[in-house]
Amino acid sequence: MIQFSGAMSSGSPHPTDDELLAFLDSELSPKDLERVRLHVSSCTTCQTEITALERVLDSVQQFRNSQVAEAEALQTEAVEQFHVHLKQYAHQKLAQTVSLPPARETRPRDWRLASLFRYRIPVVASVVAVALVLTTTFSLLETTASADVLLTRTEEKENLRAPADSPVSRSVLHMELIDLSTGKQEASGEYILLADKHAQEARLETNSKDRSSVEWTSAGDDFLGDLAVKAFRPQHYFDQALLHYMQQQNFFPDTSASQFRKLIANRGRAGTHVRKGNGSYGLDYAFAALHPSGIRNAVLWVAKKSYDPFQLSIFTANGSDTKEYRFTRKSRVHEVRTPELAQLLSSPPNKTVAVLGANTPNPPAILPRRYGQIPASSSEVRATELLHNLGACLGEEVYVYPMSDGTTLVQGLVDNANRRQMLINALAHADVSIHSEIYTPDQLESGIHLFQPPYGRLPPSMFKGKANSAEQAADFSGRQMAFHDELLASIQNEGKGQEEAEKSVAFFSTELSALAEKLLLNSWALQRLDEQFPSSRTTQLVRADLEVLNSLRQEHRQHIHQLAERETSMLSRIPLANSLAQATGSEKEPATASPRQILALAQEQEKLVRALFTASQETARKSEDLSRLLQILRLLQG
Repeated sequence: MIQFSGAMSSGSPHPTDDELLAFLDSELSPKDLERVRLHVSSCTTCQTEITALERVLDSVQQFRNSQVAEAEALQTEAVEQFHVHLKQYAHQKLAQTVSLPPARETRPRDWRLASLFRYRIPVVASVVAVALVLTTTFSLLETTASADVLLTRTEEKENLRAPADSPVSRSVLHMELIDLSTGKQEASGEYILLADKHAQEARLETNSKDRSSVEWTSAGDDFLGDLAVKAFRPQHYFDQALLHYMQQQNFFPDTSASQFRKLIANRGRAGTHVRKGNGSYGLDYAFAALHPSGIRNAVLWVAKKSYDPFQLSIFTANGSDTKEYRFTRKSRVHEVRTPELAQLLSSPPNKTVAVLGANTPNPPAILPRRYGQIPASSSEVRATELLHNLGACLGEEVYVYPMSDGTTLVQGLVDNANRRQMLINALAHADVSIHSEIYTPDQLESGIHLFQPPYGRLPPSMFKGKANSAEQAADFSGRQMAFHDELLASIQNEGKGQEEAEKSVAFFSTELSALAEKLLLNSWALQRLDEQFPSSRTTQLVRADLEVLNSLRQEHRQHIHQLAERETSMLSRIPLANSLAQATGSEKEPATASPRQILALAQEQEKLVRALFTASQETARKSEDLSRLLQILRLLQG
């Protein structure tokens, strides 16, 4: 910041020319900036002076841009001419060396130095040529391009990334508001923008940190500007003058070059500046002083190598109130306009979410319902079937919520972005009444609001704080599994050496632990189905939906049966297990068990497997625990 001694208050009634120039470039300190702003807003003399200065600055900028453009156009020709002259120079020097008289005889021990001296001219010429090439190359690489040139390149790259057969773009944006006078930051959550610019239709969804999911749709000639008004007008911190200008420009802050160009189209000034960041350029466009939008300047950040825009900052000033509206792009993909997407874009928001206007400060909340509070719907069955087919019911924290407006929400966490996109794509093609909000752990730092799991009696996850089977099987330092010696002896009796037998014991532990965990996961999924679709909720479902639910239950029961059989087969390698099985083999157990009973048995068997066949710290009673494990597995096969 530039600090001034306060010329206005020391005799001169107006700011100096230096102060006015610094004011136009936003280089004053906050105190001086406000002092000059207040004066200029009521002083016609200074306003006239600022207009004249802006004309001069614009002329300088236009001249600079023309010089840069001309220099860039001539770069290729200049490089080619340089290489031609360089080759001619090298050939001339080489010809001169050939016509030189032979050097005098030298002593044999100095032949290397003499040879180098004899060809000193071509060597020097080569060194000079290399130096000239390097100098020219680095000079060209460091050529400073104007913000307009970089914006054009960004826009060209952006158009190439948008396939003609995939006109729909899906962008995930994160918005922040920063009070520049206090440094206070406020996150407004994530916005998911679905837009088809050819059809002039858009849909926006958001999850703010202090309220439920909200949706807006817009269509027509000014669909993006209208969407901005609907989404941002209710926000108490959004300046209405800025919002009005965004509507006039049909602008929505999706951090694209095309939208940024609309934002700066009527800024009333030609001044630009290129900021250099770590691997990025900031295309800084200044707005005219006292611009009706309140915008002071806008900066679009793009990556140096790819010209991919990733952040947009709009700086505003209203008296002493200075703000930065920062929009960061988390992701952007292009999709084919399927019938489902077309219906989603053209359909109005959920019926309980009113279109936001001046008299609706807060939209009605759409909240999830507990399973016992609302009958099951076909869309809920469809969402559950899709998650089952994708394996999301086996341990992932992804849940199906019946919403208060009659729709179905699939929300939860997955490990990585690829898995997230797979689930989102599958759910997007399922049913227009199914909405998905799938996130990765790193996205939770953006103020995303996650609902509590919809189950009344089940914990959200049964595996938090438990080491996975691979970690347990691999960690033998200072510990040993309870049946290590018995397994090692059994494997060595098959003719394997000590080292190979030890590896087989570790593999046995890993495989048995994985089977026990899969059995538990299927039991947990079976109980979740029982919680989600009890008979009291399914009376209104059609026969096809009931058949789907019955098929899902049977599939989990079949997996549980098969996994229990495989565990029993693996345990037969232990002599003690065979004798215990023969002693209790005639005992008959109940053939059927409820999902809750199966879950309790699965939890117990998983705990016993860890105690007996991993390097566990849990104390094991070998004979008793193994007998109980075999009994449980027999029950689970019923």
